[in-house]
Amino acid sequence: MFFAFTEKTPIRTFSPILLFYGIRTKAFITFVA
Repeated sequence: MFFAFTEKTPIRTFSPILLFYGIRTKAFITFVA
């Protein structure tokens, strides 16, 4: 399960595209097994 922690709220996503977008916007990406 992937979480993209932005400056405001954590976004739960299973999409690599959204994860890539999160990295592009300097969001903190973490993987929770």
